[in-house]
Amino acid sequence: MQPAETVTVRPGGSLTIRYDGPLTAEQAGTMRARLAQALPGVEVTVVIVGQGVPDVTARRAIRILTGGGMHPDLAADMVTAIAQAQAASSAWQGKITQPEDEKAWITPWMPFNLFDFGTMLLEACPWADGPRLLEIGCGPGSCLMLARALGWDARGIEINDEMAAAARSAGLDVIACDALEFGGYGDCDAVWFNRVFRNRGAQERLEAKLWREMAPGAVILCANLQHPPPPEWIIVSDMWDDLRRGVWCKPPAGTPGLTAP
Repeated sequence: MQPAETVTVRPGGSLTIRYDGPLTAEQAGTMRARLAQALPGVEVTVVIVGQGVPDVTARRAIRILTGGGMHPDLAADMVTAIAQAQAASSAWQGKITQPEDEKAWITPWMPFNLFDFGTMLLEACPWADGPRLLEIGCGPGSCLMLARALGWDARGIEINDEMAAAARSAGLDVIACDALEFGGYGDCDAVWFNRVFRNRGAQERLEAKLWREMAPGAVILCANLQHPPPPEWIIVSDMWDDLRRGVWCKPPAGTPGLTAP
């Protein structure tokens, strides 16, 4: 199949993923089960063809259509969440003035494109073991709003007290916390961040902490990285060369030929 930005799957149809990756038959069955749960009424087949990386057709967003269109309840939730997220982004963009001693250290909050983020979330869905998503440096919570509408149990950490309070006032689960001191990365099914630290050394320490502390099988979604994840991590979506971002999965425990860091 030729690469496509969107794969449209209708109930009663079928989806075959050709996977060129280090999976056992049991792990392929788990992938198929997760996709089948996300795509009710769709026959899902996973074919293992080698020991490389997932076929490009498995890396694209899957749009689920019901009766010729998106389910009306989901569509309404998405419209509401996008409007709220865009309003939060607009309200806070440029509002926070960083102290001089922070400017060389912490990246100021900036809104990330919601539709790019939504695509990355959909790419992560079949890989995550559960719905627990953490955003590092969540600002007022615009990405968390979209993630919650898509069914994730989304929460965030934010170093700025004022922005963390604003996110909580919007009904989001956000705590004020330094990302380098946070101790809960191992409890997350997925972690999302857009570059947290302007300082290269601090960003490298954060990335190393995530690679080390995230649980086997957890998924990382990230943009503007300093370095890509370790080479043994499974590529879900790789836009490193163009955008220094992507989606990766930490090797599950017992994956043949791979050793989790």
